[in-house]
Amino acid sequence: MSLILSMEIVAHPSLIIENITLIDAENPVRLKQTVLIEDGKIQSIIDPTEIIEEQENSHTVIDGSGKFLIPGLWDAHVHLTFI
Repeated sequence: MSLILSMEIVAHPSLIIENITLIDAENPVRLKQTVLIEDGKIQSIIDPTEIIEEQENSHTVIDGSGKFLIPGLWDAHVHLTFI
C-alpha cells in the first residue's frame, strides 16, 4: 500500500510556444506562430494576431524566438543512390 501512495502521477504540462517557426510536411514554413500543446500533442496553431491572455494563466508559456518546431518524426538521413 505504501508503494502505491508514494507513486507520483506524471502529467504532461500544457504549453504555449510563441514566436516559433513551424515546419511541417504539408504547409509552407510558417513564421512567428503560436502553438498550443496539451498532453504532448499539438492541439491548435493560434493566429499570431489573436489575443491569448486568458490561456496564459493555465499554461506554461515559452518564447520560441529563433527556434524551430518540426512536429512528427522526420528522417532527414537519405541515401539517394537507392531511389
